[in-house]
Order: sequence, then structure tokens, then C-alpha cells
Amino acid sequence: MTQSCRLPPLAATLLAFLVTTHGAWAQTQAAPNNKPANELEAVVVSPSDAQNDRRTSTASKIIVGQDELVRYGDSSVADALKRVPGVTVDGVPGRGGEIRMRGLGNGYTQILLNGEPTAQGFSLDGLAPNLIERIEISRTATADRSNQAVAGSINIILKQVARKGQRDFKATVGSERGHPSSNLDLQLSDRDGMLSYSLAGSLRSQKSAVPSSILLQGNDAQRRASSGLLTQREDFLELYTASLTPRASWKLGDRDALVADGLLSYQRGRAALYDERNVLFGSAPLYGNNDFSQSIEGETLRGRLSWNHSFENAGSFELKLGLNRAHRQLRNQRLSLLPGDSFGIDELALDRRVSSAASDTGTTLSGKLRIPYREGHNLAIGADGEHSRRSEDRIQRDLVFSVEPPEDLDQAYSATVRRLALFIQDEWDVTPRWSVYTGLRRETLDTRSRGNTIDPVHNTSGILSPILQTVWKLPDTKGDQIRLGVSRTYRAPTTRDLLARPVRQYDNSPTSPDTQGNPDLRPERAWGVDLAFERHLTGGGLLSANLFARQIDDVIQQELFRASGNGRWMSQPVNNGRARTHGIELEAKGNLATLLDKGPAVDLRANLVRNWSVVDAVPGPHNRLAQQTPLSANLGFDWRPAGQALTVGASLNLVRGGWVRLSENERVHASVRRSLDAYALWKVDAKTQLRLSAANLLHQDQLAYRSYQDADGGLEQCTAVRNFPVYRLALELKL
Repeated sequence: MTQSCRLPPLAATLLAFLVTTHGAWAQTQAAPNNKPANELEAVVVSPSDAQNDRRTSTASKIIVGQDELVRYGDSSVADALKRVPGVTVDGVPGRGGEIRMRGLGNGYTQILLNGEPTAQGFSLDGLAPNLIERIEISRTATADRSNQAVAGSINIILKQVARKGQRDFKATVGSERGHPSSNLDLQLSDRDGMLSYSLAGSLRSQKSAVPSSILLQGNDAQRRASSGLLTQREDFLELYTASLTPRASWKLGDRDALVADGLLSYQRGRAALYDERNVLFGSAPLYGNNDFSQSIEGETLRGRLSWNHSFENAGSFELKLGLNRAHRQLRNQRLSLLPGDSFGIDELALDRRVSSAASDTGTTLSGKLRIPYREGHNLAIGADGEHSRRSEDRIQRDLVFSVEPPEDLDQAYSATVRRLALFIQDEWDVTPRWSVYTGLRRETLDTRSRGNTIDPVHNTSGILSPILQTVWKLPDTKGDQIRLGVSRTYRAPTTRDLLARPVRQYDNSPTSPDTQGNPDLRPERAWGVDLAFERHLTGGGLLSANLFARQIDDVIQQELFRASGNGRWMSQPVNNGRARTHGIELEAKGNLATLLDKGPAVDLRANLVRNWSVVDAVPGPHNRLAQQTPLSANLGFDWRPAGQALTVGASLNLVRGGWVRLSENERVHASVRRSLDAYALWKVDAKTQLRLSAANLLHQDQLAYRSYQDADGGLEQCTAVRNFPVYRLALELKL
């Protein structure tokens, strides 16, 4: 075993605690009982199962089953989640992007994979929806998981062992603006005596070309235009991905079970961009046209071993050991020309070659002891810890240079993060109509990093998180209930946020500054409250309203300034006082056949989310949290005509942007995004079906604006990104 995966003293201490706790509890269990062990096997979640789990759970959550994830033929997890209430995706429709809850990006939403936080180098873009069993979306934190979830948590559960033998194959071809894409998906699962296993695999190829234009305009102290530059740009991407999610479960007698699962993913491809710059008026930039090319290669390996033991009397003990590794290597070349002279002759001004590699390795260890110590109570205590290491190397060489001095840089840094948490929680059925969840979690983080161009950094943080959730089923009703949740959560600075290593931009300006970290950053801490009303209707229908509020202390924002040494524009994260956010989520879904007499068999769903926020240290108006989505909405239907083997559906998604004031001098604006998706599913026979889907049918251009203005003048940047519809045809077989 390599040193990076060796258990550190932190993990050894944690293991000793878990084993001691397990032994002490096991000695108290002497009464004979033939209760079978938990098998740690999750079954396929049907819509009715998901709805029932949501209704009966004390914790407020939404479960998205596999059928919903693949319904529209989406190629990424992000695109499938954009239809879920309270979830938005930042990015070009059809190409994934950052997943957000409550409209909050920038790390406020916690992404979990099989219940564990994802590593810094992990990317959801390479994870196909067909590899996922279900997704659990939790609005409020729980004590047995990390509380870095100010906005909430999204837990992605990979394919699990099925109850019976299964052989599924799916082939998909697609096209976007004439650029082809293809997916091949295969799932095998079976049971042989005490052994159950499953293997899901995916092969994906993707090609795209995205044109955009950027208008950059400068002005003087009197707000008169002083310069104008128009850039026409096209981004190309060609990417190939192979992924496997193996899982095996063994029953070891009547009360023990062992489960091994993992994720293996490999990506390879290339990216390129070419831009043409036209000076409209004023002075020319340092460089003219640019030609950028990049090769991409990376792999992700995740493995977990779980042991579950059920005691003779009652209760259980669970122990999990996980190993993670992610590696990514990039090689790129930038060719920049001098601005054309009066005769239109361009000359090479820069030939820059960069090679970079980043590796993440980690070990996780967790344990949970469940103790039903009284009737109606389910007490659990446990601990979890993580030891991870990130190393990054970057080599830059300027082979041709005529405008600026060469920057031949060798940069290397490494960072080690240790996380330790202890928790206790109790689920209490006070009455048949009233359930209460209480929890307490103490979590600490220790980060150490060093590099050849930065001073060593040591940052520690810790938080004590009390959690309360309760659900009350209203009397004289069958499906009406009220939920209340109160929790304390936090967001720790990332390793990149803490490192003072500068990252330079080619065209340094207030709207495109260099970036660097801040070793003195403190974690953001938040108190949150959620209040919800739910009415569960017959046939799986639902009406719900959820109110939420968060108060965030030591909010982290980007500070823009001029460096004292070279006068370049720099941006770094700083703690900037207090912020508050609140909002409302409305959701409705149901089948017209059950809601109306003689209604058609049409499933309808709609949701609307409105978010507000205020940052105290930033003057108004529009002093919202950066990147927050103020409004999102979804409207969709699925219809299967009686006696037909055809199902059709459509979904309209709307995300409103608007103005945000980042500081006294900075403002940004994002346009409204509307996306229309549709599908048709034809069941040829019991084992064969065809799925035709279309995404982003409205293909509206995406507009973004950013400006900086002070007493000496300013700069305005307007970016327009073109969008195109994506068409896919899939053949799905049960072998």
C-alpha cells in the first residue's frame, strides 16, 4: 500500500473508537433471536416507493428514481436534475454545469456519492445517468453526514444489486449542430446463493462546437467610451469516457453482510478555441487573434468495503472503509498573434506550452452503531474520518515571445486535509402522528499545504452542529403533514481558496483579473430553518410548500484590487461579514385520471422557486449573494394514450438571472434561460423499446454582462453564447 493510502494516526484513533464501541455494545446483546442480518442492498425505487419514502421519512428529502433520470435521454446528471424543485444548473443547456440548491452555487450545495463527500478532483460530467440507481435530495442536514451543506445535500447512489437476474443494454446516438455523440450502456446483475452482484458500464463519446462573441468597452472618468474590442470565438470539445460501477454483496451467516462497491472512470479528449479580435476604436490589445489547443486525460477510482452486523436482540453496527484516487493531466499550447497592422499582416507574438497534472488520493473510515434503547426510539452514535492528499504540478515554457517577458514557470504544491467527526442522533416516534429527529455533530478540519512558490499554509476549523427535524401528520387527514427543521451548517474554504499561489490571466483587466488564494480564510457558518406543508394525494399526487431561511456568518466573497508590485488586477477570497437568504418552493404533481372524473392518463408536474438574499457589507441595490438564482420554474407532463405502446412527454424549464452587485464598483447580470425538452418512448415488446428525445429546443442565446466602474473610468464586458438543440435516439433492450 502506498503512503498516500496508509491510515494516518487520525484514522487509527477513529478505528480504535469504533471497534471499542462495537465491542461494548455487543457484550450487552445476549438474548437469542434469529433475526436476519441487513443485506445492505438497495432495490430499484419506483415512483410509488419514492413517494412513500418521502412521506414517511422524518427528514425532509426528495427521491429521484432511475426512471426519472433517464426519461428525457439526458447525457449528464446535471441536465436530469434541473427539473427537480429547488435544483438549478449553471451552464450551457445540454452540457452539464454546477448543480445548485436554493439557487446557491459556489460550494453551498454538498454533492455526495454513495453517502460520502466527493473528492476535489471528482467531476460529475463523466457520470452517465444510466449508472445511477437514484438520487436523494436533502433540504436539511443530518448528523450522520458531513454538514458542509448550507443549501442542502444531493446524494448520488450508484447502481445497486437487483433482486433478480438482469441484463440491460442501451445504445444511443445523438447530434448537436451536426456534431455526433454516442452512448453505450450495459447492466448485468444476478444472485447466486449468498452472493449478489451487479456491474453497470458506460461508453460515451461527445463532440461539440460552441460559438460566442465578447464585446469589451472601456470608458473614461466622464463615462465616455474610450475603447472597443469585439471578439468572435468558437470552442471545440471532443471527449471519450468509459465508466464502470461494480458491486458485490455477501451474506456471512444470519447476522452479517459484506458489501464491496466502486467506481472506475477514464476520460480522454481534446479541447480547442480560436478567436478573432477586431478593434472597433481606441487602442489595440497586447495580442491579436489566439489559437488554443489542449489535450485532456484523467481517471477516477473509488472503492468502498462495508460490513454490517445485526445483534441478536436488536440494533446493528456498520463499518465502512473507502479508498479514492483521481488524476487529471492537461497539455496545452497557446499561439497568439500581434494585432494586424494597416496592411493586415499578423505576426506570431507568443507560443506558450503548459503541462499540468493534479492527483487526489484519500482514505475514509466511518462507523455507526444503532441502539433501539426504548420503544419508539432509534438511537445511533458514530464517527467518520477522512485523510486526503492533493498534489499539483504545472510547467510553463514560452518558446516565442515578443510583447511581454517570458514566463518560464515551474509550480508545484501539495495539500493534506484531515477531517474527523463524531455524532449522535435519535429518531423518536412520539405518537403515531408525530416524529422527531434530533442530532448533534462535531466536525473538525485540518488543512496543511506547501509549494515552491508559496509559503506553507496551516488552517484548522471546527463546528458543533445541533440538528432538529420534526414531522406532524395533521389529525383527521390521510396525507397532510407539516415539517420543521433547524440546523447549523458550514462551508469550509477549499484548498485552492487557501493557497496564495497566483493564477495569471492572458488579458488582465478588472473583468478578467488574476486570482490567488487567502491563507487567513475562515469557514462560513450558517443557521438555517425550514418549514414545509405537504399534502399527499391518491395515486402518487403531491402538493407542497417549503419556506426556508439561512443566516451566514463570515460569508466568503471575491475582493478585487490592484497588486502593489506590478499593478495587475487581482481577485482573492475574503471573509466579508454576514449574509442572509430566504425563499419559497412550491411543488405540485399528480395524474389527471385520479384527480378528475374521466380525466386522461396524463401525469402533470410543476414547481416554482423564488430566492432572495442580502450581503450586509455590499451596498444596495441588488446586493445579493454572487451567482444566486433568484427564480426557477418547471412545467412538464407525461402521457400514455389508452391501449397504446407510446408514451410522450415534455418539460419547460425557466431560470431567471438578473443584476447582482458584487462590490461598490462591480456589477454582473445574467439573462433569463428557457429550455424546452421533449421525448417519445415506444415499447416495441416486453424487452425492447425505442426512445427519441430532443433537448434545448428553444436554443436561446445565453447573455452575461460584467462591469467595473470607479472614479478613473471603467470597463464593460458583454458575452453572448449561442445554443443549439440536441437530438438523441436510443435503443433499449432487456437481454
